[in-house]
Amino acid sequence: EKGYTPEGQYWNGAVWAPTNYMVVKGLEEYGYENLASKVTSRYLGNMAEVLRTTGTIWENYAPEHSAGHGVRNMVGWSGDGPIALLIENVLGVRAFAANRTATWRPRLPGENGLRNLTVGSTHLSLVASPVENGARTLTMTTDAPWTVTVDTGKGKPQTFRLKKGTTVVERPAVAEAF
Repeated sequence: EKGYTPEGQYWNGAVWAPTNYMVVKGLEEYGYENLASKVTSRYLGNMAEVLRTTGTIWENYAPEHSAGHGVRNMVGWSGDGPIALLIENVLGVRAFAANRTATWRPRLPGENGLRNLTVGSTHLSLVASPVENGARTLTMTTDAPWTVTVDTGKGKPQTFRLKKGTTVVERPAVAEAF
């Protein structure tokens, strides 16, 4: 492509957080969940590597290697996509404040999830913890009624109508996303 550079150089091939988020959500919308997960993992991994080596979040990133470009400490829109992708694609939580519903796809090994996620005027915690034989304990805590649909990747998703307080359920081993 004319004008493209492996360093990015703004609109000559750079990787931008808002467009990466749009690409991942488009892949999901059209049924390419696995590819969306791979794109998310690679993008967040490269962004984390640049953060480790430079100590900052950049306005945009090089498309072919781990390097940041543009404005330093650009957490504004450069932080939006990665935070949303971490919550939605890596941790598997999609919460909707308007009707207090959430879907949760716990797929990672080890203890993982979110604690005290503010959604509208409420707080929601969803934590998966490993137990014996590869099973998981799912702990869901809220300060208001919520409906949470859990899809462990094993069988049919299960919906829980949560009341204020904590609900704990044990689920079979989960499939890993990455």
